[in-house]
Amino acid sequence: MEALREYKKEMITGAVIAILLYFFLKYVFPLISPFLLAFLTIYSLYPILYKVQQRFKISKTITAVVILLLAVSLIFMLLGLIIYLTGGNITSLFLGMQEWKDDALHTLHCGTVFLEERMGIDGRNVENFLTQQLNHGIESFNESIVPDMMKNSVAYVKKVLPALAFVGIYLIATILFAKDFDGMMEKVHKIGALDAFMTGMEGILHTIGTYMKAQLTILLIVSVICCVGLKLSGISYPFLLGILAGIMDALPFIGTGIVLVPTAFFQLMEGDILQAVLCIVIYVLCIVAREFAEPKLIGKKLGIYPVILLFSIFAGVKLFGVFGIIKGPFAVVLFKQIFQAFIVDKSKKTAI
Repeated sequence: MEALREYKKEMITGAVIAILLYFFLKYVFPLISPFLLAFLTIYSLYPILYKVQQRFKISKTITAVVILLLAVSLIFMLLGLIIYLTGGNITSLFLGMQEWKDDALHTLHCGTVFLEERMGIDGRNVENFLTQQLNHGIESFNESIVPDMMKNSVAYVKKVLPALAFVGIYLIATILFAKDFDGMMEKVHKIGALDAFMTGMEGILHTIGTYMKAQLTILLIVSVICCVGLKLSGISYPFLLGILAGIMDALPFIGTGIVLVPTAFFQLMEGDILQAVLCIVIYVLCIVAREFAEPKLIGKKLGIYPVILLFSIFAGVKLFGVFGIIKGPFAVVLFKQIFQAFIVDKSKKTAI
């Protein structure tokens, strides 16, 4: 009877925590996210800032600014590298649209001839119908989608402005936190409840950092496999397709298959059977790499089962949109920390 009462208590507590977390992430988190990110940045960098100040007599604020500048420079260098590797691919892709159309029509003709010879279907009528649909689709794209993209360019710019504002506020808040961090922590340590809160935040920070580091590592591994494999296979646009496949692999329920399988099919239609087989081999290698790396980088280090993380991403996307990819795992980490603080005895902590 006592065990049943404790079980009900845990269920009710878990439900209340989950509801509060939903409202927090839905309504409060968007308001405080740049400040929270800035605080977590300084909190994680504090050991470095402290050592630099003690050894070289450089203030934490200056050190934080230098680190931020280095981080921003590194990001721009990576973006520049990606543009350098894929820019030529994208340009040649657009310049070769007519060639792609001719290839598609040739493939369509070969397919209808095969149907007529092997299955007795009137291939000419099928080819005419599909050709009309292809031309109609291209005309619709040129007449509606392209002008709409140009017309709505101002709206797209307006959507970029909040992101730029977020980055600006984050950078300013990070510098301000670096300046006043010592005084803030002194006041926190005087309040026992806040001290316990900071201990919990340290665990959350470690978990989130481990998760993000693992995902970036897997993304890099998959992208390298795809880029190198496609380049050695002699397939067109290897870096563009490889990086795109790596990004798709990081998204839930999509994976590299959305890039590599159509590429293999296209190579098969072109008669390049070897290249089609190599695309499938690369696809299999990417799956094996993720399956091998994910449990080691995420499950064992976080104490959270990968299936729970997968569910959190799925639920996060359903509840919060594209940013649920981040909010979902963040909610799981918060739930685990809070639930353990309220219910689970520290000696009996287990993975969710």
